[in-house]
Parts: sequence; C-alpha cells; structure tokens
Amino acid sequence: MQPSTYQRALALSGIAFVALVVAAFLITINQVDENASVAKAFSYWSDHKTAEIVSALLVHVAAVALVFFGAGLRSALRGGEGEESTYSVIAFGGAVFTAVGFVAAAWVSLAAATAADQGAREAVYTLNQLNSVDWIPFTAGLSVMMLAAGIGGLRTLALPKVASWVAIVLGVAFLTPVGPVGFLVLPFWIVGISVVLYRGQGVPSGRAAPASSPA
Repeated sequence: MQPSTYQRALALSGIAFVALVVAAFLITINQVDENASVAKAFSYWSDHKTAEIVSALLVHVAAVALVFFGAGLRSALRGGEGEESTYSVIAFGGAVFTAVGFVAAAWVSLAAATAADQGAREAVYTLNQLNSVDWIPFTAGLSVMMLAAGIGGLRTLALPKVASWVAIVLGVAFLTPVGPVGFLVLPFWIVGISVVLYRGQGVPSGRAAPASSPA
C-alpha cells in the first residue's frame, strides 16, 4: 500500500528534525562546559548570545518535528501490532518525552543568553551548569523511543531487522556512559527510518504473529 501524503509528511519530519538539530549543534559547537569559571562562562554567553538564541529556536522547531516523526513511527508499528498497541504507544511517548527534553534545553539556552545580555554573571554561570547537563531528559526519552521502536520493529516487522537491532543498541546505550556516542549514529537511524516510512515499506503484509484469536 502506498503511503498517503500525510504519512509521507510525517516521514519527512524526521529528516527535518535531524537537519535542524545538526544545524543547531554546529552553531554552538564551541560551548563551554561545566568546568568553565564564572568569567569564562559569562564571556562565552555574552559573545555568542545571538548564535545561542538562533540555536535554541532551531531546537524548538526540531522538537515539534520530532513529535510528528514519532507519530509516523507509531503508525508504522501500530500497523503490525494487531489488537495490541504496546510498542507503538511507548515509542510515541518516548518521542514526546524527548521533544520536551529538547524544549527544556532550548529554554535554558535562551535564559542564559538573556542573562548574559543583562550582565547577570552569576545567573549565567548557574544556567551554564544546567546547560551542561541538559542531555539527561532527552536521553531518557530517546532510550524509551529507541527500545520500543527496536523491540516493536522486530515483533511487528514494521522496520528493517538491522534498523530494529540498531535501535535496541542505541536505546541501551543512551542509559549508559557511552550514550554520547549514540548521538553520532542516531541521525543516520532517523533519516534511514524516515526513508523507509516515506516509501511505505513498513509492514504491509508481513505482520508479527499476533496472539491467536479464540475459536
């Protein structure tokens, strides 16, 4: 079955998400970490406040795109779940969870840029500390989304087997200290799945074996 225009738009939102996040990262690639002194943190945010504002706005839009991608992923998984809707619901919940994490990160960045513009050195230092650990909410959400997509993909055949196993590995990785490495693989996974969804290759006929119906 060919995907509808709406389903293809959901698929393309994954590519939009990746493009926006990569652009936001490249704009702020020289951010200072939690070890920066008050003076160094203030100097960075004061000198780069415009770039940080632009980056935060890109992440804000990316979070919206991720929710739509999550809806497309849910639809693909749901198509093979039969009467169940377990993995599709969890995967979509993980996408929403992750999107909230990205919005929170953008919020902290905007606050730090605003504080720098107003000369609030101590506030900038505190917000820079928060900015350094803003990965915690969205890595938790990504772990939920990827584990559900991976396990659900294997059970429903909604996703290519290799992509499903990669999703499981990433889902576990995001819960460990090697999680940052997962961010190098994640964009390729999302783009790959977006292509699969755009082409309508997720589960038309090869469904997971549902529980047998009562006679």
